[in-house]
Amino acid sequence: MIQQLANSFDVRRGRDDLAGPGMPRAGFGRVACSAPQFALTAVDLARLHRLREVLRRMCLANNGAELHAAGIDALHALVRDSDMGPAFTVHGVGLDVLSSGAIGALGQIDGIVYEAIRDGTWGRVEACPEDACNYAFYDTSRNGSRVRCSMASCGSKVKMRAYRARAKADP
Repeated sequence: MIQQLANSFDVRRGRDDLAGPGMPRAGFGRVACSAPQFALTAVDLARLHRLREVLRRMCLANNGAELHAAGIDALHALVRDSDMGPAFTVHGVGLDVLSSGAIGALGQIDGIVYEAIRDGTWGRVEACPEDACNYAFYDTSRNGSRVRCSMASCGSKVKMRAYRARAKADP
């Protein structure tokens, strides 16, 4: 779900799956499948874009980029808007999202990030560091060392640039 939201803007093609207010749930449904039917208002859309950008920056930070406090502050504001609180069960504690509609769906996404950070899987949710890509992916490598989205796209380009630089430097 995090990957779907972070990748809802395709940097390479300049295509935004979350393009405008009043957008039917179908465009947001892949991100918040469990939310009831709703349409996004302009305010909801701005929040969704802000969350997408914060998540993308957090994914880039998991791949070595710097994460600024402003991004974390924006995430805090979105969590406050979602009216989230602790939910105690016989199995432990989690988060309960009290808001409904689009803001409730955003709260569910915030809750997924919280749980991933808490259970230690968040560090594997990364984004490709190539400026023309920034595609979010889940690093399934054994030692968590994957850097690029794929060898077929960004990895081969990076290797070719490095090869050309070495060939140019070597007389």
